[in-house]
Formats: sequence, C-alpha cells, structure tokens
Amino acid sequence: MNNKAHLRPDDYDSNGDIIPMSMKEEKGDLISREALKKQVKELLDLAVKRVDDTPNNSPCYRMYVAQENERARLIDLIDNVPTVDTYTIEDIQEVRENALILGAKLAQRPKGRMIIKQSSGWEYCSECGKVLEPQDKFCWNCGADMRGNENEPK
Repeated sequence: MNNKAHLRPDDYDSNGDIIPMSMKEEKGDLISREALKKQVKELLDLAVKRVDDTPNNSPCYRMYVAQENERARLIDLIDNVPTVDTYTIEDIQEVRENALILGAKLAQRPKGRMIIKQSSGWEYCSECGKVLEPQDKFCWNCGADMRGNENEPK
C-alpha cells in the first residue's frame, strides 16, 4: 500500500520530501462531533416540525418525511464515523518524557550473550542463566540484550 496516496502535491517540497504540517502555513482542521451533531439535530427538529405541521395528503409531506429520515441517518453516521484522537501540548510532553525515561532504562540494560551448553544443547542467558529460545533477542527473565553476540559454548 502506498503511504503517500492520501497526500496532495503541495504536501511535498521541491526534493520530493514530505513537508511537515508544522512547516506549512495551512493547517488541517478537526471537527467536533458533538457540535456537528447539534447542528444536524437542529435541522432534524425542523424537519420533524414540518412533518408534524403538514397534512399527510400535502404534496410536500413526502419530501419532509424524506428530510427527517435523511437527517436522522446523518446523526447515526456522525456517531459511527471514525475519529482522530487529539492531544494537548502537555500530553505530548508527557509522552516525550516517558520515552526519554524508557530510552535511559534501555541504555542501562545489561549486555549478555546466549550460551549453548554442550551437555544439554540448551541455550542460556549469560547474565542470569535462564533457558532461552534461539530467536530471543532479550532474556525474558533479566532483560539482557542477546542481539549481536556470538553463541559461545561452555
């Protein structure tokens, strides 16, 4: 799937790189679901009033009923359309701080190596001695990093 398919031509600079939204003068807009529903509800109420006030043998009656049904369906559609989560600056700063803390913890992760014991053929963590699977990148017990280390028989 082409990730750039939803972008417009003016979303790219002269080198073909995507221009971040923060660098663009034009910003996207978000619509409040509740505000939109309120406005459509006002239109629905108007249609309901028209249906109630119009004799059912009037030529306009069917049109007003159709408007009422369409506006009711539109409210259902608004309720079920996917939304985008919005974040405050504080939310973003908290996520950034948590990522920095996690990064610092990962940097302190012990460097281990996978050890294959000749007698059993099992693979073990060099840091805590727990049994590992051949595809493990980290020890499930102590978190030691198993990547990039050669198996050393013991």
